Amino acid sequence: MPSGCRVGQCESCSTKVIKGSTTHLNGAEHSDEGCCLTCVAIPTGDIIIDA
Repeated sequence: MPSGCRVGQCESCSTKVIKGSTTHLNGAEHSDEGCCLTCVAIPTGDIIIDA
């Protein structure tokens, strides 16, 4: 997936999480609830994303 920074700062890889949840590396968090930053997101189980 496209990403500009690879550390979660630019949010160009922002993707809506349809089902499931993720956690983010290095304390990065997305500003929108229900979305993840795919460059630093780790699924906590099975997920479905809008990609």
